Amino acid sequence: MDVNNEISHFKELGYSFDDNLYVALTLSLISKRHLLLESKDNTSSIKELQLIINNIWEIQPIIINFEQRTYEKDELFGLFLNEEDYFLAPIYIINGIDGLPHSSQSLLLEFMKRKSISLNDKEFRCNEIFTIIGLFSNQNNILSFLRNEFWFKQFHIPIEQPNPIMTTKYSLNKVRHFAKLNKDLNDITILPELKRYIYDIVIFVRNHRVVDTGLPTVYLAELELMSRALCVIFNREFVIPTIVKLSARKLIPLHLTLINYKDEPSLQWGGDIEIAKELMKRMTPEIVIEDVLRKVDPPL
Repeated sequence: MDVNNEISHFKELGYSFDDNLYVALTLSLISKRHLLLESKDNTSSIKELQLIINNIWEIQPIIINFEQRTYEKDELFGLFLNEEDYFLAPIYIINGIDGLPHSSQSLLLEFMKRKSISLNDKEFRCNEIFTIIGLFSNQNNILSFLRNEFWFKQFHIPIEQPNPIMTTKYSLNKVRHFAKLNKDLNDITILPELKRYIYDIVIFVRNHRVVDTGLPTVYLAELELMSRALCVIFNREFVIPTIVKLSARKLIPLHLTLINYKDEPSLQWGGDIEIAKELMKRMTPEIVIEDVLRKVDPPL
């Protein structure tokens, strides 16, 4: 697979969409992971998602617009079932997760972890692919456990004039295509030197002076998975340092929590609190990653 050729092909056919959104969706689907989408216009972003998923891939997603209220378990789980055939969809687009109270966010997290729903004495299981695309307005209102269940965050600026959306039937062909690409991940070679490079990046992130909660060990495997997925979509057979850097930039920022300026290490040695406050005001997870990548030397 070469995602650049695929994007060019569909654009020649007259489709208009954001290249980065297409890549983010593809990465999530072949890796069976979930995606957070940050947009200033969620309605337009949902239309663009439908364009790619419905029109181009011929897969029918289930779209859920959450209200800012508490949902009972059966009510919330029922939203994830197709109204006609009562099956779990391969792709969900959910809007307004940050407006849900914590009890309802916990139910959503339960569904994402179990990948199945028990309702009316019946068990509904996920398909060969299972991806949730969550749209939000305020990331700080999302429970940290739920936020960490999403793989990475993609910022999206909707196109001005998207193509009309066509309702399509569920296509097994494209679902099987993504399932095959998932199996292809195991064919990508990661040399021991590159695994060590990934390990060093995670260690440096954990020990960075402005990182509060560190980075769990599981992200060693997740960075490897992201690197493999990038190789698959860009038609490469083995991971190189550039791919690892791109993986770190995509994956890690969502899962970092920075310290409060009052905990900035220089204050222990008589540093100026106003300088520390100004530093933390400007600091972002993305800046932390760039700082780490400058300090960690890739293998030759």
